Amino acid sequence: VGSEMCIRDRLSIDLESELGTGAFGVVRRGVHLATGDACAIKCVDDTAEHLVNEVRLQEELVHVNVCRLFGYVVETGKMFMSMELCSGGDLDGLLRDSPDEKS
Repeated sequence: VGSEMCIRDRLSIDLESELGTGAFGVVRRGVHLATGDACAIKCVDDTAEHLVNEVRLQEELVHVNVCRLFGYVVETGKMFMSMELCSGGDLDGLLRDSPDEKS
């Protein structure tokens, strides 16, 4: 098993590579097993119906300025969302580090 776990033979999650945390869970580096493509995997400790509905809608959202959701798996009371792996940090960090345009 080591530092990885497989979710329904679709995703490999590197449990040692935490990319970020938030109010709803943690984001880790992962790989789509079918394609070998790197991705971000958001692990959420909630599988409520409202969350599943929101994720289904987000799967259909495709825009250059929105992080793409490729799919999700619900297993053992958790939701694993496979998302586009974006470099450069989170939005909060980018806003804090950007120059103030008001001057």
